[in-house]
Amino acid sequence: MAKIRVLPEAIANQIAAGEVVERPASIVKELVENSIDGGAKRVDIEIEGGGLHLIAVSDDGEGMSAEDAELAFQRHATSKLRTAEDLFCITTLGFRGEALPSIASVAAVEMVTRQPSSDVGHKIALRGGQRISSTPWGAPPGTQVRVRELFYNTPARHKFLSSPQAEAGRIRDLVVRLALANPQIAFRLDLDGRVVLNTPGNAELNDVVLAIYGREVAEQMIPVKRQTPEVTVAGLISRPDLTRNNRRDQVFVINGRLVQCRALSVVLQEAYRSLLPNGRHPLAFLELTLPANRVDVNVHPAKIEVRLGDEREVAAIVLRTVRDALQLEASRATAAAARWPDSVGGNSTWSMTEAYASAKRDPLPWESRQLGEELEVPISFYRPKAEPFAVLAASTEPAEVLVKESSHVVPYRVLGQALNSYIVIEREDGLWLVDQHAAHERIIYEQLLTQATERVVNQLLVPYTFTVAGREAAQLESSLDQLAALGFEVEHFGGNTWALRSLPSVYKVRFRPEEFYDLLADWTDGWEGLKADEKREKILIRLACTGAIKAGQRLHNAEMIELLDQLWLCQLPFTCPHGRPVALQFTSDQLFRLFHP
Repeated sequence: MAKIRVLPEAIANQIAAGEVVERPASIVKELVENSIDGGAKRVDIEIEGGGLHLIAVSDDGEGMSAEDAELAFQRHATSKLRTAEDLFCITTLGFRGEALPSIASVAAVEMVTRQPSSDVGHKIALRGGQRISSTPWGAPPGTQVRVRELFYNTPARHKFLSSPQAEAGRIRDLVVRLALANPQIAFRLDLDGRVVLNTPGNAELNDVVLAIYGREVAEQMIPVKRQTPEVTVAGLISRPDLTRNNRRDQVFVINGRLVQCRALSVVLQEAYRSLLPNGRHPLAFLELTLPANRVDVNVHPAKIEVRLGDEREVAAIVLRTVRDALQLEASRATAAAARWPDSVGGNSTWSMTEAYASAKRDPLPWESRQLGEELEVPISFYRPKAEPFAVLAASTEPAEVLVKESSHVVPYRVLGQALNSYIVIEREDGLWLVDQHAAHERIIYEQLLTQATERVVNQLLVPYTFTVAGREAAQLESSLDQLAALGFEVEHFGGNTWALRSLPSVYKVRFRPEEFYDLLADWTDGWEGLKADEKREKILIRLACTGAIKAGQRLHNAEMIELLDQLWLCQLPFTCPHGRPVALQFTSDQLFRLFHP
């Protein structure tokens, strides 16, 4: 008896679906790419229940005839390829002919389509890969595909999906990237009855960025453009002072195809080398146009990865293009700053980021600042509810600390601050170096732990308005109560715009908008799958870190004393929440041996 047999068509389609239809966002990608290939000028996407209840994609493209509509749901049926040689010169987004039959094999699908030249359209319905009906149907020109009951017949696949909110976030992130990749198409995204994305479709990338990210981000973008005989690079990159803690806002398009290309990410980071702190990444929306035979798009079942011919040559062109754009922008910023000699201060060796900073307008009062500017507040620390151990008068001279007799704290004397980062103190057991940032982290962290029932916030006289897009926006919508519990009171302001009305009191020193963006980003990706208590721990550590005074920040004597007093009150005063040491001790014996080896 033969052991090898041909699988039934239904099972083969479900296996193919495992490669193409990973989650609801995969379906949206395949359907939207079909609309783009069909010449659509407008694409409307409707999502319910994170795509598990409904995915609907409608376009105004060229539509299909009744015959083509029937063939479209057969495996490997495609209008994009004719010969094997066509595989080495792909000019369309969908070409495998697997998407529609794969989707139909794991869901209930309904498609209505009409060609502009036809008086009547056609409707076809399938469930589990089996055709239910096929009939003439009245419809506007274009195609609409509605997908329901996703993974109804593959419960194991359904089980491993994330929450509806997380799946909706992935869809939102995808549509944002597709809109950036196709500024000539008007995209409209409706999530559970609310329009969350609407782009103009006027072929202007700047206007798409404005619609998605808001004016503040759009005004921080730099245009890039270079054309060689075989490679064209165009798009927008961010100034060095606009960054994220992840690469999700880097969009690469090659020959109209939204792709993942590690080589381009590496090149982009190299172009910004020496301009950004470690762990920060620029925003970038870049499109490359190459001869089709120099791009292999057939290396991934979902067509999200590509392989480039002459990759080094392409990378060199992109690197030179981005660096030239940054240098030109820096020159403009420096020239603008030079019009005000007082702001230059005679320094002729500015860095690029210093040039940007000097070219900015004068800061507004903190009450009326918008998100995107730093909020400066005089340094102050939490005052412990218990009576402080030490009583000191502020002085520039080292002062003895008088400790109550009942206290277990050893008396100390502040000698000063070293390198604007370390507090030097003398105790009877030797010399101590205290890391001011790590110490303040520990203080804030322990106070946040004790504030579970009493939320302490700073209300803003004028709320910050800001714009978020993609998965961060979905995370924000589903986390409003949790953010409020932390001290971030956020309200929807319409579209992609939100208003931040309060901050946790840990932000006594400085509030930077990217800290809030980073919190959302980590919440969205970095902490996904963690248990509730683990996630809370991560959040508290982040708040403590961002709210603490920083290395390089000068402190007055009274501020150092207050910081130390609160440090001695902590339960675990000798490590920060990350586990790093707060202080280093040098005993008198150790010091003696250093000088008398």
